[in-house]
Amino acid sequence: MLIFQYKTGNLPQQQVTPPGIDNNYFSVATDGTNWVISGRDSLGGGTWHSTDRVNWARSTTVIPAARLGLRHVATDGAGTWLALPVSGSQIYKSTDNGDTWIEKTPPPGFGTSQKRVGYLSWANRWVIVGVDQAQSDDGGETWQDMTLANLGWQVLLISSTRALIHGDTFYPRQTISPFAWQQINAAGNVSNVKGGWYEPSLDKYFFTTNIGKIGVSPGLSYEPEDPTPWALYDIDTSSTTRIDFVFQSPTENHLFVCDNNGKWYKPEGGSIDPYDAWVEITSGDFFGASAGRYAASDGNHYVVVCANAEVYTK
Repeated sequence: MLIFQYKTGNLPQQQVTPPGIDNNYFSVATDGTNWVISGRDSLGGGTWHSTDRVNWARSTTVIPAARLGLRHVATDGAGTWLALPVSGSQIYKSTDNGDTWIEKTPPPGFGTSQKRVGYLSWANRWVIVGVDQAQSDDGGETWQDMTLANLGWQVLLISSTRALIHGDTFYPRQTISPFAWQQINAAGNVSNVKGGWYEPSLDKYFFTTNIGKIGVSPGLSYEPEDPTPWALYDIDTSSTTRIDFVFQSPTENHLFVCDNNGKWYKPEGGSIDPYDAWVEITSGDFFGASAGRYAASDGNHYVVVCANAEVYTK
């Protein structure tokens, strides 16, 4: 299992090997200093943490193998990290940047397939979405049910002013202060939605689909009742192509997109906008990489976790 390290400038590609064998990574988060990857290895579930994006250490805590690894990890940027397992209703908390994890008690009847956890700084609140939803106002110590219609929420996207959630069929809801979820009009409630990404430098949300398209928000100035639709752009004209991943590179100042076949794309003109012309990457960053799963950025560097236990950073 290999991790590839890119450095800014013209330095050569560096290859590093983290501890563990048969690793499988699912997500990554950063507080600007510490980087934590969630996943599993031959021991069980766990996380890998680093301060330089090159040298990684496995968490001391081993999550039971029955949990199938840690699906998603997030931080409040102030020393608290939370993670969710692939299977199970458990909620795990770390206060030492991912080295040790303590299991916290979920609300009664909490589901066993939660998708995302995140911290809303403007509400001082942690939220979890998935089959069920929960919220915590005390740093993840205790959790309460979050009253919200169950539409199979898959994605939680958080900006500095609001949060947005959506499911397989878009039907997005956003919450702003005061904390209350409101449905918004977006892209005609398109179906076959897969994932999502919020990009602070653009102040826009993006979502990926199972039909070869990405969706782009009109910006965060819109109100819930705003009729301005989210735009849909073709990455691949085949309606059966699944777009797995989209993120904004802070080093190249443009988007990277990949599909389920491991093909990576970028805007044809190399610019951020418009998003209606894409070209497959045939050299350089991410050429030959497997499909992307998740990314984190501190505004100057990024870490991207991919299938086949690949991690890229620059």
